[in-house]
Amino acid sequence: MTEPPFRIWFHGTNEAGAKRIIDEGFRPGTYFARGLEDALEFGGPFVIWTALNIEPAIPGNWQMLVAEAVPAANILKIIHYWQHITFEASPIQSCKFFAEADFSAPPQETQS
Repeated sequence: MTEPPFRIWFHGTNEAGAKRIIDEGFRPGTYFARGLEDALEFGGPFVIWTALNIEPAIPGNWQMLVAEAVPAANILKIIHYWQHITFEASPIQSCKFFAEADFSAPPQETQS
């Protein structure tokens, strides 16, 4: 039987979790999401893009639980997403995401 192809899966976490995963890899029992938005919503602002050749137990499911450890070598990149919400005079709010590839402070707003 051939192995499934590698696909990108996303894991959201906090800063401490991201640093630990870089050092130690993913522990057994880690959840991965098929979509970036799900990783942000359920995991945290540090999203780890990971190459996995594991198929979910439920085909087509939006998330997957891995039974074995996944080495840090499978990490493609880590992005820290900062959420910036702007409230305007109208009752509608807009949301913008700023992506930073490191662990620094959020970008400073500029005056228009």
